[in-house]
Amino acid sequence: MASYNSEDYDPENDPFFLEETPFFPVADGDGFGKFLIKELTSQGYPLPAIIDGGMHLVNTFENEFVDDIWSKLTKKVASNVSRVVVSLASFKGEERIFACTGIFIGCSESNTRILTSASLVRISDDENRINDNLKIVVHLPNKQQTVGTLQHYHLHYNVAIVSIKGFRCLRTEEFHDPGQIKCKKVLSVGRVFKSGKLMATGGILTDKPSKLDCKELMVSTCRITKAGIGGPLIDFDGNFVGMETPYLPRDTILKLLSYFDGEGDVSAEIMDRNNRCPVPKIRWHYPHFCKPRKSEKKEKRVHVDWTLKFSSSLLESSSSEIRRGEGGQLADRLLVALAPQGSPETMVKAVAVLASSEGVKGTIFFSQEGDGPTSVTGSVSGLKPGLHGFHVHALGDTTNGCMSTGPHFNPTGKEHGAPQDENRHAGDLGNITAGADGVANVNVSDSQIPLTGAHSIIGRAVVVHADPDDLGKGGHELSKTTGNAGGRVACGIIGLQG
Repeated sequence: MASYNSEDYDPENDPFFLEETPFFPVADGDGFGKFLIKELTSQGYPLPAIIDGGMHLVNTFENEFVDDIWSKLTKKVASNVSRVVVSLASFKGEERIFACTGIFIGCSESNTRILTSASLVRISDDENRINDNLKIVVHLPNKQQTVGTLQHYHLHYNVAIVSIKGFRCLRTEEFHDPGQIKCKKVLSVGRVFKSGKLMATGGILTDKPSKLDCKELMVSTCRITKAGIGGPLIDFDGNFVGMETPYLPRDTILKLLSYFDGEGDVSAEIMDRNNRCPVPKIRWHYPHFCKPRKSEKKEKRVHVDWTLKFSSSLLESSSSEIRRGEGGQLADRLLVALAPQGSPETMVKAVAVLASSEGVKGTIFFSQEGDGPTSVTGSVSGLKPGLHGFHVHALGDTTNGCMSTGPHFNPTGKEHGAPQDENRHAGDLGNITAGADGVANVNVSDSQIPLTGAHSIIGRAVVVHADPDDLGKGGHELSKTTGNAGGRVACGIIGLQG
């Protein structure tokens, strides 16, 4: 969902996403995985539920307006607006909670006030309360950042006032006398918090009342993103019309500001009434699983060619076309690092380093060209001579040794079997054979363990067992689940290889 109108967003009826327990396997020593988790959580973004080619974040705070017409504004309007519009973000510790837009509405020698959305400080799981212990950071027009303080708020109108000390703005929004707004064509302006980029999108004011429980709230057809919440609505001459909360008219804002300043009067009934203002949740979109809504615009196809280094790891995408929305560079990095797109000319490689407390060790290499089968090669040493079950397990978790890697990877819910069987776990790779020297050479080709797409094995685990796998045909009570292959003598997490 690249853009939205608060009137037609229904968080309970959104077919875009899978609701699952987040799956994000990270093993000890997996510095890149831990880095990604830290990056995602610090920006207030969820972990992915699955790994799927083409997955991307939507409804992020970095989403820009789809129909951005900022460059088409007159020089005078753009200059004036750019000096009064700021972006704000709230933080709980190091974790970002919300980000939106605001405008300067007044200043003195040492204090500047900003009008913005109360969504900045609402408690997400209880929108009728605010968290007044959040740290508020303001991204100023001069590209500097400063800390703000929540001064006033009202949840019925979804309005908040933030003050900053030690900064005197060059210009404040000019509020003309309340009166009928003659022009129906308007612009909604927003500023992205991280980049500071200004955006504008056009629309019209309608006579349709808001569906929310606030008769003063109106509707505009401007389709903004989350970054634009709290931003100004202006006419094409730059005159202030209202605020996107959704659209709160100028005269209502003036009355509310007077009340905050102790000069005006607002109905006690209204002041005691809260109003829920839902906004789209930040989620992962999995195109292989979900059908887009009719209102969804085509996403951009972006040609990227970059190399990302983290510690000693080198993760590279070779000029691959990556399908993304507008979730920012972090989403791009996740697409490349976690689920690269397979195509006939693309080779994807992965590696697992096996270890155990029993002296068994080895290195297993994986490679897949396009949508073809995955080649598995390598060697394992320290084994007793003979056959050993060799499987891909579901979880990339070695916090409790190999036991925490979970069951065999089995996304289609089948019984355990041999690699050539139709009824088998995807992770059933049969046996490897150790010679008298305890070394087993691995050379397998299999089409059910892809490195890309919905059933990618990236982030899962390779496990070597103590005993032979009976391939589901041994008649033992464990034959149809584990092949009665015995204990787990070595394992390793499957990670992408440059």
